[in-house]
Amino acid sequence: GDAARLQAIAGALGSLPSRAPANAEQRAARASELLDELATLLKKSAPLRRRVEAAAESFARGAKGRERMLELVQAQPYRLAFWRRAQRLINYRRFFDINELIAVRMEREEVFAQVHATVLQWVADGEVQGLRVDHVDGLLDPLGYLERLRREGSARAAGKLAAGDDLPILVEKILTPGERLREEWPVQGTTGYEFLNDLESVFVDAEGAAAITAFYHSLRPGTRREPLDDFEEVAIHGKLRILAGALAPDVRGLAALLLPIAKKDARVRALGAARLAKALTEWLACFPVYRTYIDGRTPTPHPADRAVVERVVQRCTERGRIAPHVIAFLRDVMLEPGTGSDREARLRFVAKLQQASGPATAKGVEDTALYQYVPLVSLNEVGGEPARPLERSVERFHEANGERARAWPRNLLCTNTHDTKRSADVRARLDALAELPEEWTAAVTRWRGMNASLRKRVKGGTVPDPNSEYLLYQTLLGIWPVGATQRDAVPDGRTLEGLRARVEEYMLKAVKEAKLHTSWTDPNEEYEGALKELVATLLPKKGGARSEFLRDLAAFAARIDRLGRWTSLSRIVLHMTAPGTPDLYRGDELWNFALVDPDNRRPVDFDARSALLDEIGARYDDSAESRASLLRELVQSPEDDRTKLLTTWRVLQARAADAELYRRGGYEPLEVRGERAKHVVAFARLVDGRAAITIAPRLTAELGGGDAAPVGAEAWGDTRILLPGGLAGEWRCAITGESVGAVETGDGASLALASVLNHFPVAVLEHS
Repeated sequence: GDAARLQAIAGALGSLPSRAPANAEQRAARASELLDELATLLKKSAPLRRRVEAAAESFARGAKGRERMLELVQAQPYRLAFWRRAQRLINYRRFFDINELIAVRMEREEVFAQVHATVLQWVADGEVQGLRVDHVDGLLDPLGYLERLRREGSARAAGKLAAGDDLPILVEKILTPGERLREEWPVQGTTGYEFLNDLESVFVDAEGAAAITAFYHSLRPGTRREPLDDFEEVAIHGKLRILAGALAPDVRGLAALLLPIAKKDARVRALGAARLAKALTEWLACFPVYRTYIDGRTPTPHPADRAVVERVVQRCTERGRIAPHVIAFLRDVMLEPGTGSDREARLRFVAKLQQASGPATAKGVEDTALYQYVPLVSLNEVGGEPARPLERSVERFHEANGERARAWPRNLLCTNTHDTKRSADVRARLDALAELPEEWTAAVTRWRGMNASLRKRVKGGTVPDPNSEYLLYQTLLGIWPVGATQRDAVPDGRTLEGLRARVEEYMLKAVKEAKLHTSWTDPNEEYEGALKELVATLLPKKGGARSEFLRDLAAFAARIDRLGRWTSLSRIVLHMTAPGTPDLYRGDELWNFALVDPDNRRPVDFDARSALLDEIGARYDDSAESRASLLRELVQSPEDDRTKLLTTWRVLQARAADAELYRRGGYEPLEVRGERAKHVVAFARLVDGRAAITIAPRLTAELGGGDAAPVGAEAWGDTRILLPGGLAGEWRCAITGESVGAVETGDGASLALASVLNHFPVAVLEHS
């Protein structure tokens, strides 16, 4: 009867094959079959169902129940433990340091097949036209994974894309300055963080940034334990902290793999696992990139990988924390793969080490160092290097664009993502500080004096400490609501209340990520409480307009706001026309002053955006007079959301009108001459005799951009752009609809910026 069947199912579940890897498929299939049979039986028999439910309900009751629960837990393939013991006990790979997100072995064929079944079916159904691979550096074998994804993805996309197209595959690969994506990878490029950082540096004045950095160091000189005067050291210390803490199990696992290799080498055979783990911690912390890609496919490592390893050797040698013979051993293990079984052991170790170096950099730099080192936080972005020299920023931007046009013409270009620390508009406003370094440092000095009485001694230090206070002022400036009419007014109580909630959430996250006084795993509640109290005091629900600090802050925000708006418009035209595929983040069509998540993931009102687009479209297309009137309004009041929306819309329209030009067109930087030459970035896109020119101002404070738009002869004087041969004649601006003619001079045809930027501060010109 049914009861006998129930007993038989229970017996069969109790005698499943062992959990040995060889039995995994058989065990899973048999368990699934028995559970299906149980479900069918219980659905059919109400008495049995009530009996099973009652047994389940009473299973853990009383002393016998506790014994049953203990026996059940001990029968599992995992061990229950207090989460703080993970650093000592955990023995599996995770997503960074999140215990609940267990990594899967994507290099196994059956795992790849199961994980990708749904996505590949979407590709086959034509519902997905491209794939973005996040965290590609976390894979054991990135190239092998991408080759299989390319094969299977392209096979399913066959016949569903335009002739000659292949399924676009983009990888979230964080390229550090000077690093290049591997050309053998079968992808269309990266998700574009390297573009974001190259573009950002274009808008930062090098001398001003240096002055601000010197001032910042005077506020907080740092110590040997927490060095702050050298970002490279800050980054290394951030990685050391992570490797010795959250990622310690990964380091111990690497040491276990390295130990048998070390026992065969006379230089290090005396070292035990603990000493090897200590050396590996320093070795990984000294990586200048997220990871290398040594995989044994070639007799010797790629030159780029060899260069990285030699740089690690140099750093480790300079720091002197690993003995020279241990450094030499680690170098040889990575660069000299050996033969036979020794070769297999070395390659396995190297593969696992490379998997660990990425998380160490992400958590140690992105989520630690970039919150500790904050002289000018507009430069503190994913893949960024805040101390990177800025003197050649424009040339570097052109060089990267030229390389992208040649090798990666469909690379994504981002300026905002779900992971950016600040939105592009916040960064643009903060970039302006480098144009006004004396005003900025004077303002910080004033504000520190005004708020000195609010400092409070608590366990773990002073609130705010100099670093947090300095970051707080940048944060307030970055998202301060500047209106179109009373630009320097203190907002009303309701607005301040909303601002306070956002700033409080951000500052708590920032100090936890910095890990200097509190952290996610070891919260200092007294410190965090004092920080919340500080933010609440600075941004009161009532009486904000009476605050001397807020009045001063509001006036300074108004001082730099328009400089940031012009930078944002320049960023848009460069973003939308540079080689690659522009990636427009949700909500970024209008002014968007957002901080790191969750602030940058707030709901977006797409209906409002659609209505605004309809409005400006109707006025723009109505008549030349209507268009000119609209442009005048927007230039006079750049705070209007329509200013950014119109710029974005018109440039995307130009791009769509000649998709081939922007998809496969060449790239040529244009020479600028004249008194304001350093204040503009210009380039041409060329294909099959067609051309477009992008013109974007930069560093507009000297052009009067703090008050009015940088337009006309007063702003540009005799500044002109030299045109390549064959590009003389008439040009039409895709934004204003106006035409301008090239002028012949002694050095060839040129465009006068006073004419090109006569009515609007940026331009995308199409050759008539």
